[in-house]
Formats: sequence, C-alpha cells, structure tokens
Amino acid sequence: MSDFRVSAKIDERTFRLIEDVAAERKVSRAEALRLILTRYGRAMQIEDAKLQPTQEHITIVGASRSGKTFLTRHYLAPKLEQGKRVVVIDVHNEYYRGYENIPLTFKGTVPRTTNQLFQTIQLQSVWDKTTDIIEDLTKRIESSKRKRVSIHVNIANAEADKIIVSAFLEQMTQREEQWKPPLLVVVEEAAKYDCTSLVSRGRHYGIQAVLISQSPLDAETMTNTKIITGANAPKLTEEIDPSIAFAAQQLRQGEFLWEAVKGRWSRFKYTARKGGAE
Repeated sequence: MSDFRVSAKIDERTFRLIEDVAAERKVSRAEALRLILTRYGRAMQIEDAKLQPTQEHITIVGASRSGKTFLTRHYLAPKLEQGKRVVVIDVHNEYYRGYENIPLTFKGTVPRTTNQLFQTIQLQSVWDKTTDIIEDLTKRIESSKRKRVSIHVNIANAEADKIIVSAFLEQMTQREEQWKPPLLVVVEEAAKYDCTSLVSRGRHYGIQAVLISQSPLDAETMTNTKIITGANAPKLTEEIDPSIAFAAQQLRQGEFLWEAVKGRWSRFKYTARKGGAE
C-alpha cells in the first residue's frame, strides 16, 4: 500500500496527529490514518448515559483539573453516602466544607541513602510512630459525631507519606469487626498509596472505596473497581482500554467515560449548574 499523500485541505493539527501516530507506531502515514479512523469509529459508538453509581468500588482516572474531585464531592459522595460515614484521605485540603477536619502530620523524614542499614533504621522510626498515628485516627473516626470526616494529609516526605497512609488504609481492613456505620472511603492521589487491601477486603468490613488518581493504578486494584475516566494522556488511557483512547482525548472538563458493564463504555457530563450527571 502506497504512503498517504497529504492533501492541502488537511489542516496542520490533523497532519501533525497523523505524523505523531505514524512515528509512535512505526508505520506509514496511511496506516496511521487508518488507525485514527478506526478509533474515531469506535468513539462514535460510545453512547451518552447518565452515571448510575452502585455499591461497587470506583476508580476515577483523569488529568489535573478534569473534574475528578468536583464530581466526587458533589455527585458521587452524596449518591453513595446514605447510611455511611464518609472518610476522605484529603491531600490538597479540598474537603473542608461540611467535614470534620482531622490533621495527619508527620515531621520525620526518610533521607535518600545507599546505606541499607541507615535506611532501615529510618524506616523503622517511621513504622514505630505509624502505629500510634493509626490508632489515633481510628479512634477519632469512630468517635466523630459528624457524618463526613476529612483526614488532611500534611506529610512533606514522600516516603513517609506513602508508608503511613498505606498502612492506615490496610489497617482499616484488619479489624475484628465491621465498621459501624459502614464507610465510604475516598482516597485522593490514590496512585501514591497501596489500596489493594481496601478494594480486595473492604466489603467484608463495610467499606466502599472511591479512588481518585491522575494515572491508572495497579492491575489488581483496577480489576476490583468500576472505572471512570476523564481526559488524560493517550498512553495512560490506553492502559485502561485502548479502544477508548481516542474518545478520551476529546473529553473536556467535567466530561467522563464510565464502564457501565465490562468492556462497554458510556459518556456523561457533570456540571454544577445543572446539578447532576447527564
């Protein structure tokens, strides 16, 4: 098949798109155009359908400012919180209105070092304090008289942040009894933490999880959750499902795709003015 001859009617943006796809896939421009048209055809088959959240765990993936947190605060949480207490791992202090704020601070550090012994000592120091932190958080959640609780994470050191929050999420599913009332646990910046126990064991302890991230999570976590995706880089969307990569690129702020059933995607939009997901 001969290479695609670029027409003067093709605008520069379209031409660049063809060139980029051809270079990335190491194919001719004609083959790149065929791939683009195939994806376009699949994108046109995605129908609009109002988001109907269920009691399943949910992962929301999308670029910064795509509307993930806004959707969760104003639509998902109100829909799912009936009979539950909402607990948010709030990294950016965005859940302050209507929530009891519980600060999670840790001033220690885990310095980067090639000395294994020194690193082990530093990590042990974090672990020793983590137990007390988790016990305090658990008691404050259980004794809270508010229906909504925001745990404001303020830990500068990335390694300590990961250790403490991941340990807390895991301990939420290591109890002798279920949480009463049941919990809706929202985790912002979920890719930073280990959420596998939360989604694999959470239901046994009365927990439903909503995980929010700018990039796809590990395979086990994604498999155990219903997926909602907003606009994102094509390569990241392909990790979720290659068939929706083109459609996801066309999304604007507040627009999302959701997997109504396995392998079948629908499109919806959430806006504050209309007060609902379309």
